[in-house]
Amino acid sequence: MKKNIFSRCLVLPIAFVIICSCASGSPPNSISKNETNLTPGMITTTLKKGESTKFKVMEFFGPPDLVTHENNIEMWGYDKISRESAYKGFGIGIGGLGGGVIGGAGYKQGQSSETTRTVFLLLYFKDDILIDYKLSVTKF
Repeated sequence: MKKNIFSRCLVLPIAFVIICSCASGSPPNSISKNETNLTPGMITTTLKKGESTKFKVMEFFGPPDLVTHENNIEMWGYDKISRESAYKGFGIGIGGLGGGVIGGAGYKQGQSSETTRTVFLLLYFKDDILIDYKLSVTKF
């Protein structure tokens, strides 16, 4: 009888941990076009001076973060900041459950890093047509 209770007490938590660790959700599908398309590669392949229209730019990159006017020139600004974190680690753990005694020991060592990347895009329009653009990308 005691062996049966001990087996249940051990099997149920292990099964719970296994089931929870296997469950994963898919990433949200609601990322705006502005976030996904505002990359140097997409910018340089999409924008054509003298051809691209405001409508096409808005359709592809989304609404601008900044709009100004000066001397019949309309300027749009897009700004994107992204951060990427990475962790490399190693861990050892020992645990026990038996006879009503819970015990454990552990060791964890690792290294983490974070990279920040900014993309700043200025677009210049005259009569709804792109006449020039400036792109600045920094990574630190």
